[in-house]
Amino acid sequence: MNDDLRKEIRKVSLQNAFEHDGKTKDKIVLSKILGIVPELKNNIKDIIPEIASIVSQAAAAVKLSQQFFPSAITTVLKDLSNNERAVLLEIR
Repeated sequence: MNDDLRKEIRKVSLQNAFEHDGKTKDKIVLSKILGIVPELKNNIKDIIPEIASIVSQAAAAVKLSQQFFPSAITTVLKDLSNNERAVLLEIR
């Protein structure tokens, strides 16, 4: 799996975790990634473990940030549009 795909999975995972209070599911992220990169349908078995790992890390990061900054993060992110959230959550 290339770095660009990992970044996209991370971005989708973080965005989904923020939208759902630190809870996200591998299947949701997989579905969104397949919508973005449909060619991956041929390699689903190869990417599922990587997605599971990234989703787990993203959920843990969001839960930790909410523990230390509970209302600030939620307030800021809920006021942003989806595109603004994507830019904010993009990992470089």
